[in-house]
Amino acid sequence: MISSQKLLNIATVILTVAAVIVVGVFLQREFSPGKKSLNAAHVRDWKSFAAGSTRIGSDSPKVVITVFSDILCPHCGAVWRPLTDITRKHPRDVAFVYRHSPLYARAPEAARAGICAYRERKFVEIYDAFLALRDSLGIQAVASKQDSVGVANHWAALAKGVGISDSIRFLSCMNDPSVANELQSDIAAGNRLKVGVVPTILINDLRVDGNPGPVVLDSLVRAALSRE
Repeated sequence: MISSQKLLNIATVILTVAAVIVVGVFLQREFSPGKKSLNAAHVRDWKSFAAGSTRIGSDSPKVVITVFSDILCPHCGAVWRPLTDITRKHPRDVAFVYRHSPLYARAPEAARAGICAYRERKFVEIYDAFLALRDSLGIQAVASKQDSVGVANHWAALAKGVGISDSIRFLSCMNDPSVANELQSDIAAGNRLKVGVVPTILINDLRVDGNPGPVVLDSLVRAALSRE
């Protein structure tokens, strides 16, 4: 009779092999000779791009997912939950590094809000709030307002909504030179990587431009974990 531990080991091996097969098919498709543009590539100095300040997950990971993203970008929002779910599923083995690559109107301001929320340990919460507001008047109102007082009130309300009690400190943080420097560091890293589309995702050294979908993302991470 096969023990439950042996069955678990067999199941783990089967899942790992399946993940590797899926990734192999994906990479074969992406790198096929007839394909005009490649969505995947390998980055030698990937660790330098994974050195961003906004980081969640393991402190000693086997796999680092680095995402260059615009906090207001709908396509970027589509990969947010799959990537945070993957990070939660592998708390000891996966870290998620978020690097701001603002492209949309008001995106630099939203990025500064994200950096300040991270300093309050509320980055996940504020990103979720951006996702919830994107299709309502919230984010669109911020993008259209010219009144700086009205915009400040919006950020203060958003901060309170995610559990940041000191809105004055939050608004002061958004204007702090260190926050601007951190944002510029992310932008410079994106320029060095030649980010041309958001999201741009690094899974250790594997670069994927755009959103490959949650199934492929999960398979890529599983394959990377199996190699470590």
